[in-house]
Amino acid sequence: MFELAMVGLGAWAKRLVDAVQGKSDAVHYAAAATRSPDKVSDFCARHGIALGTELAAVLADPKIDGVVIGTPVFQHVEQAMAALDAGKHVLVIKPLAQTKAEAEALYAKAAEKGLTLALGYDRCFLPAADALRRRVRDGDLGEIVHAEANFCVPRYFGMTKDDFKGHVDNAPPGSLADHMFYTMIELLGPVSEVEVHGLHQATEFETPDTVTARLRFADGPSGSLTTIGVTGDFHRLHMFGTKGWAEIRGAAGFEFSPVGGEGDSVNLPPGEVLRRMQEAFAAAATGGAPFPFTPVASIAGCAVLEALRTSFVEGRPVKL
Repeated sequence: MFELAMVGLGAWAKRLVDAVQGKSDAVHYAAAATRSPDKVSDFCARHGIALGTELAAVLADPKIDGVVIGTPVFQHVEQAMAALDAGKHVLVIKPLAQTKAEAEALYAKAAEKGLTLALGYDRCFLPAADALRRRVRDGDLGEIVHAEANFCVPRYFGMTKDDFKGHVDNAPPGSLADHMFYTMIELLGPVSEVEVHGLHQATEFETPDTVTARLRFADGPSGSLTTIGVTGDFHRLHMFGTKGWAEIRGAAGFEFSPVGGEGDSVNLPPGEVLRRMQEAFAAAATGGAPFPFTPVASIAGCAVLEALRTSFVEGRPVKL
């Protein structure tokens, strides 16, 4: 059994624990560290997790094989570096870091220590994402000419003025779309240029609530991202090629439409994607299959986040 420790126990981190604790034969949470233990003491007691406030204590525990970083992004690099220095494998819930240089430094440290560092990105494990990969890699779409993504949520309505996600440094305009652009990068390669336009339509946070971003991929395709934080849930990733197009709609819908042929539309339930992600991390750390989202793609994703921030702040296209 691969023993894990969770750092930070917000709502998403709790979902990760719930997905595997007592259900997985591969991974188990033994410990957690959080700055507000009183808020999660019942949760940890229910799951048999030793709870503390100090990361150092978790890292000093020889029983812990891997650490999952579920804290706000501005804490990721320091905490992940500490875990790697302590000899622990690390899964960082996206985004990995705020800049390309930080991401490169983390992967360099992992390589130096002979440890697994992985980006926690659950949509990578959707059956619909697998279907898109197959269509692209089998050549069913032909040459990909454009990819576009929408990631829209009502999240900003529930945020307060002091929420870290309302600040450009922590949540660059368009960064909500990282739910989608990691798959773009995986299939199309790194992005070479980014240009962002952001508007404050319904909120007054530093980060705009309505954003469009234009992308150019180094290998040629164009791309676009639309992220809105003040509307209903709408999640879509669409790739257009010279032989047809394919789309992931929500978490389960997948449609393929060839040029001059009959299309195909299926529903592919997500299943236990959070469990699959954490078990894939454990497998990679123990000599099994490499984690499916590569270091190169993860670093390229951080480069896009950094460019989104720069483009918005400086009001110009940014070449990567």
